Amino acid sequence: MLGKLNFLFHPTLPRILVEEAVMSMEEKIIEYIAFKSKGISPFRMSRILLLLKWAFKEKGTDIAFTFETLPYGFSVKEIPEIVEKDPCLSKEKITLEKGRVTGVIKYVCIDPPKLDLSVKTLIDKVLEETSKLDDFELNRVVIKDKRYSEMLKTK
Repeated sequence: MLGKLNFLFHPTLPRILVEEAVMSMEEKIIEYIAFKSKGISPFRMSRILLLLKWAFKEKGTDIAFTFETLPYGFSVKEIPEIVEKDPCLSKEKITLEKGRVTGVIKYVCIDPPKLDLSVKTLIDKVLEETSKLDDFELNRVVIKDKRYSEMLKTK
């Protein structure tokens, strides 16, 4: 859906021509996480999205991400598609220690993403709770959670 509107604006200009209503909640959430993180790996983004999904369920609602699960890890099907189509998101490759290369999703538009305050607050809480964890610790928190085991059983 968003790909059809890419021609309407340039990412470095104010986002006044794009109708925010055409973006799904999931697209806005990914934008907001990238914006607040100032760059985030798809691996870390997926763990935060699952924690966020569980937080939404505790509040009696849900977000529609598809989690492709394995016993020791998972991915979120929609991340590559959303990053590819959204002109406010870019994926850059960076080199880590020992020559490892990873991707980083960055928010590149001037205007911050627009989300309801209650959604922003929930995302901010999850980001704060996970900010001190490295990727290994974050992955362990998620896959050791009983809710993750339940996801594997329903696969």
